[in-house]
Amino acid sequence: MAQPPPREMRRYLVIHTDESISEPMPIPDHIHIDILDSELGSRGLRDWDIQIQSRSELGAHGLVTDKSYESRSRKAEKFHGMLLIVSRIAAIQNMPKLPKMMIDSWAGKKTNEITRKLLNLCDISIEDIRTIPAITLKVRLETLVGPSGLVCDIGTSSQEASKNRQKASDRDGLKWIKCKIVSGTTPCAHKSSGSNLVEVFSSHVFTTHFGINPFSCDCGVEFSRDYKLKKHHNRNICGFAPQM
Repeated sequence: MAQPPPREMRRYLVIHTDESISEPMPIPDHIHIDILDSELGSRGLRDWDIQIQSRSELGAHGLVTDKSYESRSRKAEKFHGMLLIVSRIAAIQNMPKLPKMMIDSWAGKKTNEITRKLLNLCDISIEDIRTIPAITLKVRLETLVGPSGLVCDIGTSSQEASKNRQKASDRDGLKWIKCKIVSGTTPCAHKSSGSNLVEVFSSHVFTTHFGINPFSCDCGVEFSRDYKLKKHHNRNICGFAPQM
């Protein structure tokens, strides 16, 4: 039985910059990857990958990528990014219920920025999360909500819940939320109530105090509330409305 012809192996270097990605450049077989990493690093080129490709018996159209290598700095950047994601998840999980609801439901595409802002109120950096014991982290984040809360105080009404269980369920038992964020030397006087009080309060904190509009269209326009983004899409002004 005839053996298939050996595949021709080739290594190609691809360099990534802020502006562009280079065309694949052939690398001679005798150049070791570690030496290449050092040489490129000395020239300030720290974001690159090597694609090891082969040509099979299919000819010119049979080019396939068998394996790839990445620069040390690129691997480190990815690892750092993964740590930040894990730290953000840990922070949100250890927050009181209300801030967690605010992020989960009303942070839009700005989850990272909003999480950082909330942590900053507790004098916590997201980069330091993994060095803080879980119990200590939870205790520090509990200071976000309460009579002396860094973000808000809340009121509940078991009587109102018994009268209208559906509305109480929509509000998770909340009757009102009072903002406690200090602007300058004066605590904020905003108070939210009603069936959509969590959404209203979230919008107030994110937009007024954090300077963040969580909901954005692909055209670049940002909105403080989800319904405003939907109204923008319904008017179909920019052409970026999602297809139904």
